[in-house]
Amino acid sequence: KKASQIMPPSYGIYDNEWKYFEKDFKKGQYYLLKTEEENAQGIFVYNDMNKIKEKVMDKKLKYPVTVIQRFIEPLLIKGRTFKLRLFLFVKCKGGKKELYIHKQGGVFYAKEKFNPRKLTYENVVANAYWFNGTPINEVKEFLKNHPRNLVQLKKYFQNTNVDGDKLFSKINKLLKVVATGLKDKICTVSKLKKNVKVGLFGIDIIVDKNFKPWLIEMNVSPSSTAFDQLGEKQKQQVWVDTMKITLLKEPKDHQFDLL
Repeated sequence: KKASQIMPPSYGIYDNEWKYFEKDFKKGQYYLLKTEEENAQGIFVYNDMNKIKEKVMDKKLKYPVTVIQRFIEPLLIKGRTFKLRLFLFVKCKGGKKELYIHKQGGVFYAKEKFNPRKLTYENVVANAYWFNGTPINEVKEFLKNHPRNLVQLKKYFQNTNVDGDKLFSKINKLLKVVATGLKDKICTVSKLKKNVKVGLFGIDIIVDKNFKPWLIEMNVSPSSTAFDQLGEKQKQQVWVDTMKITLLKEPKDHQFDLL
């Protein structure tokens, strides 16, 4: 119950959770079927139990379905679904554990405008992989006309009379809940107790139409790929700040906030 308040109800296919999914399934409700290969369009969108069963049992899939997640009706930016990519940095030294969130984050969009009457991968799933098959001039025009990071997103909300401060306050509370849940599970390998241990994770968040943020997933190896100078500068800043906190006794001039 508590988990389903911070992330959409999710079911692991290989954890004997299919029976729970069958019990919870609601006719007409859309669900996302996720595989291990998102950048190969490894996410499927269905609201029909027979189609869901067929895809889960499909032996021809290179990457089988591993997770089913309830679709959350999204808040839109210029008609498109979007997600926030935030960077969580963890540092452990001795018994001390520190979790930070970076001020630089990314905003990613679906390839097509949202169509509530026909949900598809292209109009539901927000990422940047679709840029690969799009002419560079179209990509540049798209990036120029959409907020790309948290600073730009806040300005966009101000210009559209949205209370961005309230939304980001909710996101911060969500992140603290996630950090609390992680704290006792990380840096527990006894052989490495004397070592400094660090990790950088990518946290994906969506916002629903009622301005509630939801945790979608955490990535253990967030991509360092950037599609333009702005994105490259953001990623570089994250890595530089990561090294500062890792190597310096009293790191300064970084953009991480301690959770």
